[in-house]
Amino acid sequence: MNIICAFPTNVVTSFYADTGIEFGEMVNRPNTGKYLDFETVLKRLEIWETQYARRGFRTISIDDFERAEGQGEDISGLLGVQREDGEDAVLHVKLYREHFLGKVDPVIEISR
Repeated sequence: MNIICAFPTNVVTSFYADTGIEFGEMVNRPNTGKYLDFETVLKRLEIWETQYARRGFRTISIDDFERAEGQGEDISGLLGVQREDGEDAVLHVKLYREHFLGKVDPVIEISR
């Protein structure tokens, strides 16, 4: 994905955080019917994550986005953190696609 984004950093950061939380909601509540196209949201997150990382920031894990949405955890302290010199960017969406998407069976909890 070699798209160069001309949006200001604050806009990229905002879209990245909002899309990440939206994705976290999809993962936390997959059967709500609110989301018709999981892949579209995942692609949007991938675009914003790439743009965010290109600006030298540490990206936020899918788990952190899930906790932000599901448990109301504040992720503002994770936003805008610059990577150290020589620190590689972690692209969580790419890792999610490689290791989880379509490979993990859904878990159903049944209580009595």
